[in-house]
This record gives sequence, structure tokens and C-alpha cells, in this order.
Amino acid sequence: MTTCPSFARLALGGVPPCEVSRSPSEGVVQSRYDRGTIVTLSCHYRATIVLLDFGLFGPLHLLHFSSGTSSGKNLRMQNFGGILRNFMPITAVGFSRLPNPAAGGADTLHGGYRSISTGISEEARHGLALPYSRGATKFAALFFSGGKSVSGLIIGVVVFMAALAVGGIVRYLLFWQAREVPFFPENRMLCLAHRGVPSRAPENTLPAFQEAFNAGVDCVELDVMETADGVLIVRHDYHLEEDTEGSGYVWEQPYAAIAKLNAAHRWGDKFPATPIPRLEDILKELPEDVLINIELKIRHWFNPGFEEKVIAMIRQHRLVRRTIVSSFSPLSLVKLRRLEPELALGYLWRDTRVPWYLRRPYFVNLVHPDVLHPHVIVTTPKAVDRAHRRGMKVNVWTVNNRPMIQYLESIGVDGIFTDFPELVLRVNRA
Repeated sequence: MTTCPSFARLALGGVPPCEVSRSPSEGVVQSRYDRGTIVTLSCHYRATIVLLDFGLFGPLHLLHFSSGTSSGKNLRMQNFGGILRNFMPITAVGFSRLPNPAAGGADTLHGGYRSISTGISEEARHGLALPYSRGATKFAALFFSGGKSVSGLIIGVVVFMAALAVGGIVRYLLFWQAREVPFFPENRMLCLAHRGVPSRAPENTLPAFQEAFNAGVDCVELDVMETADGVLIVRHDYHLEEDTEGSGYVWEQPYAAIAKLNAAHRWGDKFPATPIPRLEDILKELPEDVLINIELKIRHWFNPGFEEKVIAMIRQHRLVRRTIVSSFSPLSLVKLRRLEPELALGYLWRDTRVPWYLRRPYFVNLVHPDVLHPHVIVTTPKAVDRAHRRGMKVNVWTVNNRPMIQYLESIGVDGIFTDFPELVLRVNRA
């Protein structure tokens, strides 16, 4: 018998209806299709066949075929599949064996698709069943080996597992929809007070958030980072010289030293001395009808224990369903999703002052955020439309003039971060 090198062939497309007929001139069984593709497999002796369905509960079957020699033994089939038969009808595969003089007498396996419901019937031997479900993309990958049956099976198992992994990755990255976030209002934009109301009180301090509560905002936004001894404080800048009388970086000093600093240092005599608050200080004062957006200030790709502390604090105050946690770090957001699946995640996006790989929202498909938080400069109607098609809400930062707020409302954004909440509230009332 003539042997041929191993190869793999992939058949794509829909599953057309099949008619089985006998050719009177040649006396062989053939499959004829009204539309679609007929796969002809020549000069091969054994076949391992993997059926894949990227639907959520589609069939994933591994079948192994070995034909006899050209002297006339029938095809034999072992079914190693059916692992998901509780969800879908079992899939059957069959090929007719045709003599192929051009290949030195070797068998030609002539196969195609045919939809059946259960079992392996005489009619089904001439076609490959590939049921449809949920509009998913389906294909049959046919892998052939000229070696022994055991080696062909091993190759098929390896290919099956690899194809399953690739299929899962493709589905995760490309076929997803964001969850619905219940706390967004129906007919108006969400008003998010950016670091409280920094026009009236030092940003990220309790007085600034009290001003926001009094103004009637829907949500307050704050920044969180860790001190040297692991305390979660509310602050935007790592360097203390920015707005206090202190010096150095937050991560270099314990909370006891930071608690003595005046967050209103730049305000001079216009505002009384105000401490840098801890996260728990703000959560304790949060009214029941106000949401909170916590932005994680990330120093490194990996921050062991940081996300866990934030989640623990949110759970302690029973705010999981009233909180959005946002970050520029995709890895941090992925970790948060694993730690607390019910928590709403916000993907921060800007095109300046960030590494090049974060200047476009490439990692959205990895994170699957509930909300996209683009900077106002990168917010376009196209970007808003793409986010909405994925099911994401869009909160834009930071917008402090009324014409821009009105424009963003016209292109369909869902929320606006602002230092002047009264501007958003007026547009909502108009």
C-alpha cells in the first residue's frame, strides 16, 4: 500500500443538507451537496477527527478512524467523544472508501457533512454530523496520520486539547459582552464628583466629599494608595511635596507620619488644617444613596496584597453593589474580577502620560470591564458606540465646562467626572 505524509485539512462553513446517491457507472457510494464544501481525503490510511463547536454548550468530540487495506476491509470507528452529550446530540462521522488507482491502490476517504440526531446509522456513515446551536461558529478539523492507530490517537488527543485551548481563548477575547450595571440612571448622565469638590475644599479630603454629598451627586470618585505599613489612604499623588508640608513618597512613610501632615497646606489661611484620610474614613461617611468610584493607584505590574485589602474594605462596609473600582492596570483589574466577581470594574484610558501599550484600550478584551473610563480627549462618537456595542457604560473624565458636557450628552455618554458637579446637574435638569 502506498503511504502519504501526514497532513491536516480544515473545512469551514455552514452545514448543508446532504443527499446520498449511488453512481450507477462506478458502483460506489458518494455524497452530493446542494451547497457547501465536499472534503475529499486521498491516500491516507488512518484518521483522527476532532469536532469543535465554539458555542457555549456545543459538541466537542474526538473520533478515531482506521481503514483496512485496499483489499476491502470496512472502515472502523472508535468514538472517544460525547463528553458533552448531555448538552447536544452526539455527533457521528463517516466516510465512504473509494479505490484510488492514481495513489497506487490506496484508499480514498470521501467525506462530508450530514446532520443527524443520535447514534451511528448506515446513512450517517456517509456524512459528518455537526449540529447548529446559538449561532456559534463551528468547524471540523480533520487530522490524518500515516502511523499506527495508537500514535494517530495520541496526536488527535494533543491536537484536540490544543484546539480546545485556542478555541476558549478566542471565545474569551472576541465573543463577550459586559454585564449590566444596575445603578446607572435611565434618562440622564451619572454625575461623578472628581476627588470630591476640589473647587471648594482640598481634593480627596473628607470636607471635599462632604461638599459633594451636599451638592446631590450620584457618585464620588477618589484615589487609593498604600503607605509603607500597608494602610490604605485616599490620595492622588505619591510625592508628598505636591500639596503638603511633608517630603518624600507615600510608600516610604508609615501612616502615623502621614496622618500628621496637612492636606490643605496649599490653601494657606483659606482653609483649616485637614488630615489625609484613610479609605475607611470616607466609606464610613458615605450616604446610602451615593455610589463610590475607587481608583487604584498602582506603582508596579504586581502589587501583592493591595487589591485584597481594597476588596476586604469594600466588603466590610457592604458596598460591593455600590462601588466601581477603576485602574489603568489591566492585571490589577483581572485580579479584582477574580477576587470579587460582583464588583463593577472601570477601565481607565488616556493617550498621554502612560506607557505606549496603554494608549489604546487594547486590554479591554482581556479585562471585560463593566465601564469604560476614557479621558475627554480620546472620547469620540465612534469610541462611545464601540463601548456600547460591547455592553459597557462610558464615564468620561474630567469635564469642567458646560458646552463639552452638553456635547458628551449628545453622543450618548453615561456619566461624567467633574470638579464642578453643579454643571452636570444643571445639564441633567435641562
